[in-house]
Parts: sequence; structure tokens; C-alpha cells
Amino acid sequence: MRCIWYLSLVVGVSGPISLAPGQMQMGEDERLSAQDEHFFESRVRPLLIEHCYSCHAADAERIRGGLVLDSKEGWEVGGISGPAVIPGDPDNSLLIQSIRWTDEDFQMPPRRKLSDGDIATLEEWVRRGAPDPRVVKALSVSDLEAHVIPGGGVPKEAGADHWAFQTIATPSHPDVKDERWAMNEVDGFILATLEENDLRPAQDADKATLIRRLSFDIRGIPPTPEEIEAFEEDRSEDAYARLVDAFLASPSFGERWGRHWLDIARYAESSGKENDVPYPFAWRYRDWVIEALNEDKPYDDFIRAQIAGDLLKVRNVDEATDHLVATGYLAIGSKSHQERNRRQFALDVADEQIDTITQGLLGLTVSCARCHDHKYDPISQQDYYQLAGVFLSSETLFGGNGQTNRTMSSDLYTLPNREGIKLGLAMPQPIYDRIVEQTARTEREVERLEAAVQEAGRRSDAAQMLRNTNNRLAPLKSALARYDSEGQPTESMRVAMGMRDGALIRDANLLVRGELDKPGEVVPRGVPPIADLEESILVKKGSGRLDFAEWIVSESNPLTARVMANRIWLHLFGRGIVESTENFGLEGKVPSHPELLDYLASKFMEDDWSVKSLIREIVTSRAYQMSSRGNSRGLNIDPENTMYWRMSPRRLEAEAIRDAILVAAGALDTTPPVGSPISWATGRLVNVGSAEEFIPDNHRSVYMPIVRGSVPLFLDTFDVADPSFVTGDREETSVPSQALFLLNDDWVMKQADSMAKELLALRMSDDERVELAFKRTLGRKPSAAERGAIRMFFQDFGKLDDRNNAYQQPDLPRQLAAAGRNNSAERRAMIRRRLEARGIEVPETLTPREVAWSSFCQSLFACADFRYVQ
Repeated sequence: MRCIWYLSLVVGVSGPISLAPGQMQMGEDERLSAQDEHFFESRVRPLLIEHCYSCHAADAERIRGGLVLDSKEGWEVGGISGPAVIPGDPDNSLLIQSIRWTDEDFQMPPRRKLSDGDIATLEEWVRRGAPDPRVVKALSVSDLEAHVIPGGGVPKEAGADHWAFQTIATPSHPDVKDERWAMNEVDGFILATLEENDLRPAQDADKATLIRRLSFDIRGIPPTPEEIEAFEEDRSEDAYARLVDAFLASPSFGERWGRHWLDIARYAESSGKENDVPYPFAWRYRDWVIEALNEDKPYDDFIRAQIAGDLLKVRNVDEATDHLVATGYLAIGSKSHQERNRRQFALDVADEQIDTITQGLLGLTVSCARCHDHKYDPISQQDYYQLAGVFLSSETLFGGNGQTNRTMSSDLYTLPNREGIKLGLAMPQPIYDRIVEQTARTEREVERLEAAVQEAGRRSDAAQMLRNTNNRLAPLKSALARYDSEGQPTESMRVAMGMRDGALIRDANLLVRGELDKPGEVVPRGVPPIADLEESILVKKGSGRLDFAEWIVSESNPLTARVMANRIWLHLFGRGIVESTENFGLEGKVPSHPELLDYLASKFMEDDWSVKSLIREIVTSRAYQMSSRGNSRGLNIDPENTMYWRMSPRRLEAEAIRDAILVAAGALDTTPPVGSPISWATGRLVNVGSAEEFIPDNHRSVYMPIVRGSVPLFLDTFDVADPSFVTGDREETSVPSQALFLLNDDWVMKQADSMAKELLALRMSDDERVELAFKRTLGRKPSAAERGAIRMFFQDFGKLDDRNNAYQQPDLPRQLAAAGRNNSAERRAMIRRRLEARGIEVPETLTPREVAWSSFCQSLFACADFRYVQ
């Protein structure tokens, strides 16, 4: 670690600043996240019901081993052998040991071993800490009556009066006492609630704070010092409105808000699960999302294209191409490529697609009804299988890993050969040469094993080794086919993941307990009666995806506009009007401002589903422009700020923190990259670490390769969304390890070096450099106390240098180190040139002054002010 602890006393390296009262740090709040609860309900509970409850449930005829698994308390207490699960430790959990069948005397279930996928699911559950939302509670009479109906679900009548299922109506403007405060309609709804509770809104934010907030919210990057200065000096009445329009028109808008949507779309470039198969062409969908948002594609068209783009009428070849790529939304989800039963695989893929659409667009957990009627919402198992028929009648085009057997694979879309279509990122020659060498070596191994099989026979060990080797060879050949000998992508890269209607259109059987071998009645495919629908919309032709998409975006559907308006509000205020962003069902949170939510939803539709227009409406409100400073009355009455009496401080997301470092260092490459290094992948268990050696890592973070089994460390440290789940509201933690990461990470130090060199190259005084550094990183000038601490820091750093260079430098070749620090820069440069001419790699060294300024810059990256917006 460099000598930057000194400045932490002033700029707050160790923690967040101005946290709202009640804002928890990680570990203080034990409530389950929405992702953990959904993981248990959709994947773990069905396994326990199917394979364990007959012998290990409280109502079983005989409880084997004294162990019950139908409650959290059951596995915590355990049976005669002790607790069944040790949260976070699969290897030492008795439940996991038993299902692995490694001990002949301890194998569960006793008659048939679980599939590898099922075992992996339970291992992942324990690894997550065994989240279990089940609680033992007494049921009321109405609860008992609800659980008596077939399937044990919730009757349709239960949703008749539910707020989220009611038609959206534009509410009347509320009466307020202080009519001068409001700038637009949004303010009226906020102020009315505050006045009802005898609260006053906070003061307006100062201009420097406001432009930094707006820049991060709309563009995901900090404003430049020039932008800050221009806005502060602009006294015209429309200065702020013009700034909003300029930021909305920036290409950075799509990169910022595209990342929000990719969280909802569970975007990744690999399959996840057991073998993490690479998806070399997923980047096309990512780029489509960014471009569509920059163009302000109406949200209803945005949804249609993603669900049923292949079925829409098109005007030209460009539109046809875009629509096919858009359906990648349904193809990029996690999959178990090791599943050998193709029918089971198809059911699992359809379930994942249903869950993605209904959670992400409707705020409902419909997939919970795969095995039984929904326990909390009026969604039956029959409703689920109506939708399952729609997706089982569709074909998912995801490609695969090029292996020859034992894995699931599919076709890909071949895109029209239109001018300007991108083929992807060129492969660096060293990687290409490495793959060629691996291929040749593997082919020789295949030849050797083929000869061995000729002698030993098809049932020999050699035959099994041959199959495994062929499986390694196939993805190598597939990767080489995508590139020519110079590493340039070939026409074989003119493909995309997506969705199309299948050759076989069919209705689905209702599966008893969700089990493939227990088919029930055939359920006609269609849109089930949920939300505003009293009767199903049955499909007469094709899969029904277009029918489903049209219902989702119909203005009579009360969920779609509410859910998206709530998400937009969340990203601008840090809290949704409905806090349970993926659950608008009966068990979800009620809106804090229901009339405001309906106003935003109705305006969203009236403005042709324009995302940019709705954002503009919100950020030009006075509520958005409030200061984050609190007052005693507000903190006492509403410490959580649920009534929005001030702007709550918010920690930046992982991508925004990384991008802000690049901007401050002057290293951000704003040109979008073409393709992804995942296209170079040659097999399962993707590892893109080698890509960092050959490609610049200074593009916007939205373009970083996202592999489900290996999320980039920087993003993971700052709570990036789990790409296997729909995520509308990311978890936000503030822990010491985050500041420590910024103090120790090599990449962060490299950016600090770049920033220091750039500052020192400017013709200005050190005081002016300090002020510029603060504006680049924190969006403000340093205070008097900060200036004093910085001067002392540089003085002390100079003393360290006088004590024989007491700061860390890279290891140097002997010849250069022997030159000594007192020799001239010209002599050292000459020695460096000679060494490099002989092929000796010479690490870049910094002068003592550069080291001091680099340490100062890094302290700014690590301070809490940098990670938070006020």
C-alpha cells in the first residue's frame, strides 16, 4: 500500500459519509434479498418437495432419522446426526454429503441419486448461506380456506382489490399550501405528503452538487471541470433544463441506462451453472440495448422486439436484423448444458424465460407456480402451463460450446449480409497461435487414442478418453473457424442468439408437482388470466409470443407501465416508490406514493412510452433538485426518507465508480468496442483473464466481459448484479474491504499514476493542480482544512524521499538500478533504451514527485466522497 493513509484523516477513506439514518451496512440487516428468496422458492423448495418431503416432513407418516426439511427450524435442529446444513459450508453439511453419494452407507435419496444439476442447486443454496424464507405461523380462517383449494394456492378473487391490478388512471393534482415550491406535477404529489406529515422539503442543492448528481444519474460518469464551471456561471433561467437535454442526448445515456436494463435482462456471456459454457455472440444483444435506449425507442416497441422481434413486420433489412438480435433477451439466460434429457432441458429454459419476463416486466413471480399453485398470488399451476406452452412452442437459439456429445446446443440466427454489420473483436495473434498449438496437440492425441481403441475396443478406458478428447477438440476447432490466420473475424461471426417459432407448435401438459414423468391434462397455450385479465387469451396461430408481448404492452395492462416507472424513479432517487421492484403481487410492498406512481405511469404511456421524457419529467422536478442535508425534524419523523423530504445520499454502482476513475485519470476511451473477448473462448469454464493482457481495459464498464462463474473482481467488490437473476434494485453495501480494494488494487494504482502524470504535465501551480484534481474526482473545490492537510502530506512525503527513497517502486533490471537515483534523467533514459533494444522488459518508474502525486490521486479515488453522490 502506498503512503496515502495520511489523507484519510481528512477525506474519509475508511467509510461512507452522510448515510441516511437506518441505512444498514452489510451484515446489519438479516432479511433475505429478493434474489435469495426467489432462488429458494423457484429452485430449492421444489427439489425438497419432490425428493425429501415423503420421509422428512412434519406431516410424513414416519419421519426418517428425526429430520424434517419442510421448515427452516427443521434443518437447523437436524435429526439424530445433528444439524443437516451448515450455512455457507456445503462440504461439511450432512445434507450435501448425503446427496453426493460418496459414502455407501449415507446416500439420499436412497433409491435414485439426484441429477448433477439438482446437486449443484442444493450446493449453491448452502453456499449462499442457506436462505430460507419459510416461517412457522398460525393460519387465520381465511388462510386455511385459501389453502384448502386444489393445489393449495390463492384464489383469483384474492387479487380483485389489489392495488397493482387496478386500471391506471391519471390522478388529479393534489392541493398544497405552498404552491410556489412546486416546479412540475411531480412536486405536487411529494409536497402534499410532506405537508400532511408537517414536514418541510430540504433546501435546493448547490449547482456543483446538482450537476454531479445529474451527470452520474443520466450518463454514469462525473461532469468535467469545464462543465461544472460553465453550469455554475450560467445564470439563465433555462440553464438546468438545457443541461438535462444535453446529458440525455449524450451517447453515454444509453451506456448508463443500458446497464440498468441489462440487470433486468440478467445479461451475461456464458451459461453459468455446472460448466459455464461461453456465449460468443451475446454482445450483439448488449449493443442493441444501448443503441435502442440512445434512440429513445418507445418502451412498448422495445419490449415487443425482445419477446417477439422475429414475428414483427419490418420495413427494411436493418430493422429485420435489429429485431432478430433483440430476441437475444430470451436466449442469454443461464442453462444447464449438461442436462441429458432434452425435454427436461426445454422445460427448464422455458421456465427461466417465463421468470425473466414476468419478474422483469410485470413484477410478478409467475414461475413459482411451476410445481404448485402460487402460495402468495392468484396464479395457478394451470396459468403457468398456459405460458409454458408458448415458450415450448418456440425455439431458443443459443449456440453452445461446440462439443460433440453430452451437452445441449442449438442453432444461431444467421444475420442478413448487410453493409456495416459488425463481426466482432479481432483475436490477438498470441492467442490465435496458442489455440492453433492446442488444436494440433489435441489432434495428435485423438490419433493416438483412435489407434488404442482399435486394439482395446469400444468399451475400453481408451474409448472414454477418446470421447473426452474429442470434446476438448471441438470447441478449439469452433474458435479457429471464427477467425482467419491473422485473427480477424470471419463471416461465420455474422450470427446472433435469439428466438423463433419452433417447427412443432404444441400445448403443454400440466406436470404434477412439476415432474416431467407425471403429465396431467393438456393446457391450451395462451396468456393466462392475471392482473386485468378475467379470461385467458388463447393462441390461434403460432407460438403465442407475439400475443403475449402485445398484452404486456397494452395500455389496459396495469403492471407494465407501473413497473417501469417505478424502476426509473428508483434509479434517480435510490428508492422505488414500490420498494419490492420485482414483486408487485399480494406479498409485495405497497407504494409510498400511489397517486404519484400512477401519474408517472400514465404520463409514460401518454408520451409514447418515452423513457427519456419520463426521466426528464422527474429530474426537472424540485424534489430531485433538493439537497441531501438533513434536519432534526425530518430525521425524527422520517429517518428512512420514505416521504422524500430530502435527496438521500447514494453510493455509486460498481460500473460508475470504475468509469469515474477512468475519467479522472484522463484514460476513458469513449469509443464503444466492437464485440467481446468472449468470442475467443475455446471451451467451458470460461476464463477471460488472459484477455486483459491483449486488449485495453479503459472502455466503459458496461462493455466488460460478464461471465456468470467469474464476474470481474472490481465489479464484484462493489455489488454488481448477479447475472443469473432479474435484478431491478441492486444490493448496496458499504464495508471496509471496498476502501481497502481501492488502496491496493494494481489497476487503481495504474490509473492514479496516469492522473498524476497528466496533472504534472499541465503548466499551473500545485495549488491549482490540487483544485483540478478535486474537481475531476469529487466535483468540487477542496476546503481550507483539506488544503492544509494536503500541504502537510506533500511535505511529509518529501521527507520520506530524503530517507533513501522510502516508497515502493517496481523491481528494476540490475543495470538500471545501478545507475542510481542521483544520475541524470538523460543517462537513465539512455540505459533504458539499450535494455529495451536487447529485449529486456523495463518497468515504468516514477519520479519521487510523480509518486507523491499518484498517492494523492489514489487517496481521492479511495475516499467516501468519491463513491457517493449527495
